[in-house]
Amino acid sequence: MTRPEMFTARQWDRWVRRGRVLVRTKASVQFELGDITLAMISKQQHDFEDHGVEVVLQAYAAAIGLAASTLKQYRHVAIAWPERKRNPDVSFTIHQILSAHPSRFRKISTPRVDPVSGERRWTVNEALRAAGRTPLHPVTPQERVDRVRDLVRENDDAALAVKDILRRPEVVQQVLEDPSARHILRQADRPAYYAIDEDVESVPDDEEPAPAAPPRRAAQVRYSEAPREVLELLGTCTTFYTQMQRMIPTLHVAEYDDNTKRTLLESIERVRAAAGWAETVINTGDTSMDEALAKLLGGES
Repeated sequence: MTRPEMFTARQWDRWVRRGRVLVRTKASVQFELGDITLAMISKQQHDFEDHGVEVVLQAYAAAIGLAASTLKQYRHVAIAWPERKRNPDVSFTIHQILSAHPSRFRKISTPRVDPVSGERRWTVNEALRAAGRTPLHPVTPQERVDRVRDLVRENDDAALAVKDILRRPEVVQQVLEDPSARHILRQADRPAYYAIDEDVESVPDDEEPAPAAPPRRAAQVRYSEAPREVLELLGTCTTFYTQMQRMIPTLHVAEYDDNTKRTLLESIERVRAAAGWAETVINTGDTSMDEALAKLLGGES
C-alpha cells in the first residue's frame, strides 16, 4: 500500500520499522510457546495427540492464562516450521496459513504480488490464495463467488441468499440467458409435473422378478400442471410416432425409383437431426443450432 499523504516518507518509514519489530516479536513469542510444548512432550508419531499431550496442553494453557486451543495451534505451527526454516520477517499468521503447504519452506521466501498494492510481500489474503483457500477480501469475481459459497454452506442460508438476489431483475435476466442455468431450473421444476407410478411394487435386489410381472412404468406427466412447451413437444412426438406406425407397413419400397428413395432418406435424415437436436436441448438446456444443422433443417442443399 502506498504511503498516506498525511505522513512524510521519513515519518512513515519510522512507523513501519516499529510495526515490523512488533510483528517479529509477536511471532517470536508464539513460536516460542509452541516450542515449549515440544520441549515438554516431543512430537508424537503420525502427529497423534496422545501419550498425555492433550492433558499437558490443557494444564499449561490454564497455568499461563491462554486458551488451550490457541496453545495447540502454536504447537502445530511449531511442528510444521522447524526453527531453521522460519522466516523472521513474516508473521506467525502467515506461517500458520502455509503450514500444510507441501512447498512451504521454499514458498515462504518468495512472497506473491499483492493484487491491490502491487507490492511483493506476504499478506493474509495472499497467503490464503497460496494455500488454495478463499481470501478474506476477495478481488476477482470467482473469489467473491467462492467467499459467498463459504458463508452460505447451509442449504437454508443459501436458499435465502438466492431468493434475495433474484429480486434484482438484471440478475434474473443474466441467469435466464445462460443455457446451463435454464436447464438446471427446468430440472428443478420437473417434480412439479412429473410423477412415478406408485402402484408398481419394487423388487429386492436379491430376488428374481416373477416372469409375469409387468414392466415398471416410466415417469408420467401431470398434464394439468406441465408447461405448454412440454405438452407441445410430447404431442408432436406422439403424433409422429403414431403416424409412422400407420404408414411404414404400407410402403412399397421395392417399387420406388432412386430419386424417390433419395428424397425419402434426406427427409428421414432431417427428422433424425431434429430429434438429436431436441435431445441435446433437453439434456443441456442449450437451444443454439450450428450452421450445418440449420442448413439441414432448413432444407438447403
